[in-house]
Amino acid sequence: MSFRSIFVAACSTVIVLSATAVAAPRAPAADTQTHLPFTSYTGMLVDEAHGHIFFTSGTSTLTITDLTGANPVTVSGLAGAVGLAMSPDGQTVYVAARSANEIAAVDTSTLTIATTFSGLSCPRYLAFAGGTLYFSYGCNAEQGNIGSIDFSGASPLVSTGLVTDNWYGPPYLAAGNADSHVLAAADADTEPNKIVTYDVSSGAPTKLAQSQTGICENFQAMAVTSTGAAVALACGSPYHVTVLNTTDLTTMDTYGDSSPYPAGVAISDDDAAIAAGFSQNDPNVAVYPLESPTSPTTQYDLQAGGSGFLASNGMQFGPSGDLYVVVPTSVYGDDFDLFVLHDSMLPASDITVSVPATASVGQSVTVRGTVASSISLDYPVTLTVTRTDGTGTQALPPVTTDQTGRFSFQDTPIDDGPVAYTVVYGGDTAHRGGQADATVSVARLASTVSLTTDHHRYRYRSKVHLTAHLGVASNNRVVSIYAKPHGKTRRLVTSGEVDAHRNLRVAVTVTRNTQFIATFSGDRTYAPATDTRTVKSHARILEGLQGGRGHSGGYRIYNSGRSPALDTLLQPLQPGVCVYVNSQRFYDGRWHRIATTCVHTNSQGASAGLLYGRHAVGELYRMRAEFRGNSVAMARRGRWLRFRFHA
Repeated sequence: MSFRSIFVAACSTVIVLSATAVAAPRAPAADTQTHLPFTSYTGMLVDEAHGHIFFTSGTSTLTITDLTGANPVTVSGLAGAVGLAMSPDGQTVYVAARSANEIAAVDTSTLTIATTFSGLSCPRYLAFAGGTLYFSYGCNAEQGNIGSIDFSGASPLVSTGLVTDNWYGPPYLAAGNADSHVLAAADADTEPNKIVTYDVSSGAPTKLAQSQTGICENFQAMAVTSTGAAVALACGSPYHVTVLNTTDLTTMDTYGDSSPYPAGVAISDDDAAIAAGFSQNDPNVAVYPLESPTSPTTQYDLQAGGSGFLASNGMQFGPSGDLYVVVPTSVYGDDFDLFVLHDSMLPASDITVSVPATASVGQSVTVRGTVASSISLDYPVTLTVTRTDGTGTQALPPVTTDQTGRFSFQDTPIDDGPVAYTVVYGGDTAHRGGQADATVSVARLASTVSLTTDHHRYRYRSKVHLTAHLGVASNNRVVSIYAKPHGKTRRLVTSGEVDAHRNLRVAVTVTRNTQFIATFSGDRTYAPATDTRTVKSHARILEGLQGGRGHSGGYRIYNSGRSPALDTLLQPLQPGVCVYVNSQRFYDGRWHRIATTCVHTNSQGASAGLLYGRHAVGELYRMRAEFRGNSVAMARRGRWLRFRFHA
């Protein structure tokens, strides 16, 4: 008998109502991911009525959070806390404190321990069936058994040793709702794992069936339908979640066939859906209608730190249909996140969005896409749209699909860089919401700035008249001009708004070869722009003849035995460069070169050249300095300085 036949028989009224329901828009709740405040995990119980989730971690602390996994509070003194179960009236959560040999009753309103049941032998797992709390226990190997706490009398009655099965350790327990009289047990300590179902309608468990070898190896989790008709197993092998008939433990259906390493399973309170979790699989959580094992309604890829694993026994549906999943954030299993998946039993709404790869600021962009679901949507549907760029996120006008689920709209980006369009469908009473985004790379429009000078070569300490001209720009009219004299640091000459002709002018004195840079920083529409212009500056040579005994007729007079000295100063200052001293003598009606000497400047840029030798009395002589130029400054010659010798 397949599970589908059981489900349809039990829930035909629900199916009829669902078929006639009209999907209505609603405000969707966003799925959440929250880091949990503990480093080990053994169990979870969701109490949506009081807005709490209870977590055990095998330590002495019970952690209680809100329904997102945030705002934790703790209850201490529960050594070795593992198993959890809630009373049928929702007023009490029972905690198996294995190391304390007791079961504690925690009030769900005050979050304090109301009472304890002591003297038990290492209780481990808990489950309510038929109004009775069943617990597994056993401190040593081969001592596993099942006990109960019966609350039907004037005072609770604790019983132990209820089964004769040979359990290696305390078996994992699971049951349906308060009216179900089926208890399922799984040996989590040996392989292959033994599965046994019991009828507890009489108060004492009576075995219904025991599994055959190969049903489950490496047990991870177990869940029972609300009526107790079926039990679902997640085991490391086989590679699927298996649903068995609790009467004879024959296979009814399998979910997630060929998906590796089943790690979790949960069944919704109304038996409408089953969630199957798989470690190291993508997607790693799938929600199926319980009667459709091959057609998942929704699939998730829950990643928290990249571990690729799910926590064993870490999935549970709340009465609302929200699915709660614990996921390790590291491969070491010492850090955990809680995912809360809202409306997980509804089919997902799949959205596609496409945009051009590139665009320019101010250029219209067409955004196209589709909205679809495995269960037809009632088109047209309205979508919300946002645009995210460097200025933040802005809401755009809503978009409505056509009758086939297609949509398109146009937008004009106002900022450069990556611009993302996010399209969201909020869902309705029959569909989960969905969203998708697409990003276009937006470039600013090209702008220009040009820089001109009145000349290209200048005398030492002459003024360079610069004109920067700005091309098109939307709102930024500021241009900056910088000077970079050779061998010196760049400095700002001026910065300001261009005039009505989009020009900015300035005059700068130069003493060496200089590069000028005009820059426009850009604005929201136009890209930055730069232009450069390099001008050359001649060096300057200051020179003078030293010594002598006076002047006559424009000539300095030297005694015939003296050597005239030409002192020079090179500007701009350049230590260690060559200044040539040229010496000439006038005879035969013209000037003749008699010596050319390279003299290196000192640290102050000064040098001195001497004219040695025997000098003709009465003859005319002259000397001058010459700098032949380099990367710092252009060549420059001094003026001729004349002299002669007297006896």
